[in-house]
Amino acid sequence: DELEGMTGDVFLEELSNITSRVPYQGAPGNHEQAYNFSHYANKFSNYNFVTDPEGKPDQNWWFSWDYFSGGSKIHVLNLNSELYYWDYFSATENQRGEFSRMMADQWNWIVDDLTKAYDSGEYDWIFAYSHRPFYCSNTDDIPDCTHDAAKLRKGIPSGPNGEYQWGIETALSVRPIDLYMSAHEHSYER
Repeated sequence: DELEGMTGDVFLEELSNITSRVPYQGAPGNHEQAYNFSHYANKFSNYNFVTDPEGKPDQNWWFSWDYFSGGSKIHVLNLNSELYYWDYFSATENQRGEFSRMMADQWNWIVDDLTKAYDSGEYDWIFAYSHRPFYCSNTDDIPDCTHDAAKLRKGIPSGPNGEYQWGIETALSVRPIDLYMSAHEHSYER
């Protein structure tokens, strides 16, 4: 998002020697959030795989794809962790409704896509990835590794009794996955 997206353009151009030969799938992260993720949405418009239930143009904020490698068939879910990091509580009622709708849409899509992939029995591996992690232990970035990571796992508060809804980890638990990968934290953990 720096320099009106030019920093991202330079980065992607530097990667072109690799991405012209190897499949490359990006996921929206905190550096793509400027202008409502418009740089990401337009730069990767070929990722438009999800049809909006309200008839809006397709969006590319979450999707899945299949990959074949070494005789194995792999199903990969690309998830949008950034939906959980908008300032939900200082948003207007209309914005909160839109955020909740998008989280619900992605959550329902995850459950449906993962169920279909797993129940089909045709995949050797099922992976999922997003920009931010569910768990991390860095002490230099406490909000990210405590409160913020919990948002992905549990979702957003939904009731007076401490209930939560739309947690990504909850959606991924409907069927087993083999690997979840994330970034954001500038460290390696597994």
